[in-house]
Amino acid sequence: MVCQKNILLAKNKYYFENLNDNFYEPMSDETKSFFESAKGTGLDKMRALRSSAAMIYNIFGNGPVSIKENEIIGAGEYKLEYEKYLETLRDAEDYTVPGAFLEKDEELCFFDVKLFEPFYHKTNILKGLSADYSDMDSYIYTDSAYSFNESIDKLNLSDIKKYDVCQMFKHTLGIYNYARKNELKGKKITLLNCIWTMNEDLKDEKLNLQCKQIEEGEKSEFKKFEECMFNAKNAFSKLKVDFSVKLISIKELIDMLNLSDERRNWLSRYL
Repeated sequence: MVCQKNILLAKNKYYFENLNDNFYEPMSDETKSFFESAKGTGLDKMRALRSSAAMIYNIFGNGPVSIKENEIIGAGEYKLEYEKYLETLRDAEDYTVPGAFLEKDEELCFFDVKLFEPFYHKTNILKGLSADYSDMDSYIYTDSAYSFNESIDKLNLSDIKKYDVCQMFKHTLGIYNYARKNELKGKKITLLNCIWTMNEDLKDEKLNLQCKQIEEGEKSEFKKFEECMFNAKNAFSKLKVDFSVKLISIKELIDMLNLSDERRNWLSRYL
């Protein structure tokens, strides 16, 4: 089913009565287990037409995931997990859950995927990153705390207003802890923030302008986020881990996958 963008972008959320009507293909039991975990999204929320969790499932499916040659991540076949639980601080209540996780050989990819969240999200760094994130003793690896605290200081001084820096900071810290715990020396790790972008003009001129402004705002503030995270990324260098953060569009993500024509056509609802 191809959905009109004015329906997808509406403030009123639309839900399918039957969860499977929002999926390209039925979920395997293993895939269900990822979303049904205590830390996961929960399947019921995936009935929403504009559910980001449903979108990333529809893009990747039940796995494995086949990536074509591209300039962003390595080509090949990847093992797939959804909603990968990552510890951020010592307290068990402090964690982060990237939407999807791909792994092959020497390469790991974590995905934070947003459909229309940027239209409504406002950043509050003091609220989004509790005081514990500035407390060095709260860190799992206290010798890394200084680098991440320097990045927090820079984020606090930035004028980022909408880009979800708090979520992306937590993902970065969670990935660092994961890399260190699992001794991923020599690995390439990429955190990809995938956002919806407008690929053709809408009939509604006001909405059209809003979409363009939000896209440009995300790109501009992502660059500021990258600059603020310089010290945190250096912590990965000390582990001999090649870590990077990328901002890409949903279209770019879909284009890098080996997919059937039928699935690719079905995914046009997100383009």
